[in-house]
Amino acid sequence: MKNIIRFFPLVILCAYIVFKVRASDDVAPPVYMPTAAQQVQLQEVQATLSEYPAAASELSKMFEGLSLVVNADSRVLKTTSDVRATHQNAGILAVQVGQIPRIPGYSAAVDKFLNANIGVENVPVDATKRAQIVEAFKALGWATQK
Repeated sequence: MKNIIRFFPLVILCAYIVFKVRASDDVAPPVYMPTAAQQVQLQEVQATLSEYPAAASELSKMFEGLSLVVNADSRVLKTTSDVRATHQNAGILAVQVGQIPRIPGYSAAVDKFLNANIGVENVPVDATKRAQIVEAFKALGWATQK
């Protein structure tokens, strides 16, 4: 009897979590759609990935992860240079471990898009700039899914 009472809060907590997870599975996450101007800018990125559908899927996951990290972080990524270095290092590591192949023209196309959307100068990442960076990574994630 004591064991039942002792573990009762844990059982209730587990039941609550299962209920919440099941309820959240029914709601589809909103689909991100970049602006029309971004879609035009992303055509070059999409063209470089046309022969690499498996890599495109992995890159989509990477960009989703980067957008989440940039959005959540306020301590490590303090400048746009920090964000660029994080993005470049993530790509380098993905190639080194064989998660994605080297794709001719891909890096240049992505850099061109990022330069157009977050600028080329090294500036502090404030709330406005953070939102721009998150939107840029979400747009890149969208482009790699197409």
